[in-house]
Amino acid sequence: MANTKTTAKSTKKVEEVKNVEEKVIEKGEEKSIDEVSILKQQLEEMKKAMEALIKEKSEASVPSSKIVVRNEEDEVIIGCRVLQGIGWSDPTGAAGDIRLAFNEEQSVSVSDMKRFFRQHSVKKLFEDGLCYFVEPESYALFNIRKHIDLSDEKLIEILTNSDLNEIVRELNRLTDNKKNSSIINCLVFRICEMIRKHILNWDYYTRKGVEDYFNMEFDRGIATLDAIDSIRG
Repeated sequence: MANTKTTAKSTKKVEEVKNVEEKVIEKGEEKSIDEVSILKQQLEEMKKAMEALIKEKSEASVPSSKIVVRNEEDEVIIGCRVLQGIGWSDPTGAAGDIRLAFNEEQSVSVSDMKRFFRQHSVKKLFEDGLCYFVEPESYALFNIRKHIDLSDEKLIEILTNSDLNEIVRELNRLTDNKKNSSIINCLVFRICEMIRKHILNWDYYTRKGVEDYFNMEFDRGIATLDAIDSIRG
């Protein structure tokens, strides 16, 4: 009888050990499955991030990688964003001169524009957005990598923002923190014209905030524009 009891106890212990081993194996398998699942998820996230990065770089490189080839006799179309108009000449006389009224557009040959751009002051007009090319690829043709957008659409988008602080931030960006007097002059009179034509209908708080930014009352600018119109007849 004693041997039988001992055998039964031994068998029970063996079964308990087996059960423990099976549980350990099951837990190990579960842990292994969890780790594989996490690893797969991480790899998938890395793949998506890499695809997004490649797409972003691809989109950013499109303008710079676009090759623009024009013959010297081909023409580009230029325009003016300055309310009072603008003009310049070629000192050599070979390209003549340019006179542009506000929002007027004019065709100029590639060879003449290259002559004009020998003067840094003329090229800067296009970099500062005071003048513009109608076709965006023309900027690359003349190696202008950065230029400011002073179109009516862009200014209205900025100036009609409901947040005055955001308007001021954008004006600082356009004027290089009020260091560019040419752009400031352009913006002030463009804003006055928009107020005069009821394109801008600011509340008192917004108008006063923008006037304080430029340190000028817009009524003075509007009076100047009215006087110019009366002289022109």
